[in-house]
Parts: sequence; C-alpha cells; structure tokens
Amino acid sequence: MTQKLPIAITVVSVQTDGEERVETRQERVGTLYVRDGAQYMLYDDEGTATTVRFEPEEIRLYRRGEVSSWQNFQLGELTGGMLSLGPSEMILRIMTSHFRIIQTGATGLIELHYELFTGETADPAADLTALGLGKFTLTFTWRLT
Repeated sequence: MTQKLPIAITVVSVQTDGEERVETRQERVGTLYVRDGAQYMLYDDEGTATTVRFEPEEIRLYRRGEVSSWQNFQLGELTGGMLSLGPSEMILRIMTSHFRIIQTGATGLIELHYELFTGETADPAADLTALGLGKFTLTFTWRLT
C-alpha cells in the first residue's frame, strides 16, 4: 500500500509576456507519495484536482476540473501538452529552460522555467512554436505537516 503523506504546498507562478509580468501565489494542502518509481504531489486548486508527477528527468502536471490540462517538462526538450476549456482544446508546446528538484527531509522544491507555444493544428507532430504564449516560472515548495 502506498503511504500518502500530508503536506502544505506553496505554488508561485510568474508569467512574462513582453513587458507585462503577472505573479500569483497560492497556499494549499495536499498529499505526497511514491508509486512505480515516481513521486506524486496532489492538491485541490479551487475545485480543480492538480497532480504533479516528478522524476529526476521529467515533470508532468495534470489538472482536472472546469479547466483540464496536461503538460510535460523535460530540460532542453520541446515537449507537449493540452489545455481544455469546455468544448475547446488547445495543443501546447513547452520548451523548458530550467528544471530543478530538491528534497531534504520534510521539505521539497520544484522549479520550472519554460516558454509556452500553441498553434491551430490538431497534429501532435506539427511545429507549433510560431505562436508564443509567454515565458513562465512555476515554483512548488512543500513541507510535511
């Protein structure tokens, strides 16, 4: 049986688009556990179930709710994602420029710096880097409670 540990999570997101910079900070409670060699952090974000799956070389972010999405992060790789808002879907491309995971005892940190792109085709193999959605920094910190 997988042991789920209670955690307090701080999520800081910064979006930069040209000269505009928007920062949000959220405090949440959630759980942390290990399954099949990967670690999982789960929390509720105002009715949206959020899962962060992380390993040394890859981070995946899943959101399920009114807004559903998935994003895959690998350092220096152009990876994919999807964003669904009701019946509308947007294919995403992600270029991760910074990726760091640190865990020390009862605390942890995940840092991601990435650029987000999209396009108008449903072809997952298409080059969708022509339309940039901005640069993002996403930081998760947690501690066991």
